[in-house]
Amino acid sequence: MDIEPFTPILIGWKKIANFTQYSYPREGSALLLGAVVCFRTAIWMGVRSETDTGGGETEPESAAA
Repeated sequence: MDIEPFTPILIGWKKIANFTQYSYPREGSALLLGAVVCFRTAIWMGVRSETDTGGGETEPESAAA
């Protein structure tokens, strides 16, 4: 049997010799999307808190002075 080299597809279906390959997003894709949303939210909240507090670059006043 002679089969041409192939690259698996990401989404959809493809006929390879006498087999049909199906590929659709499932749980892993949902988890990956959720992780991206969590990271973007964390970065956004971190940037927002730095601008609200002035970046945290102020030094506390000394009681000895």
